[in-house]
Amino acid sequence: MVHRAQDSRLLAQVLKVDKEYSSALNGLLLSSQASLAALNAYASSCPPNHAQAMLSVVSALSGADEALRAYLLAVDAWRTDLKRVRRSEEEIGTILRDREIL
Repeated sequence: MVHRAQDSRLLAQVLKVDKEYSSALNGLLLSSQASLAALNAYASSCPPNHAQAMLSVVSALSGADEALRAYLLAVDAWRTDLKRVRRSEEEIGTILRDREIL
C-alpha cells in the first residue's frame, strides 16, 4: 500500500458513513425488539407444545439481538475514537500553521 498524505476529508467521510451505519443498526434493533415482542405474544397464545418451541426461538433471537447491541456499542466507541483523532489532527494542523506564521 502506498502512503499518501493525510486528507481530513477522508476522515470526515469515514465519520459520516459510520454515523449512518450506527443509525441503521440502531433502527434495526428497534424493529427487532418490536418483532420479538409480537412473536412472544403470539407464542403465549399457542398450545403448550408449540409455545415452548416458539419461546425457544424468541430466546435465540434475543441472544442475537444482545450480540448486535454489543456490536453497536463497539461501533459507537470506534466513532468516538475517530472523533478524537479528527480533533487531534485539527489541533496539530493549527499548531503547524501557527508555527509557519511565526
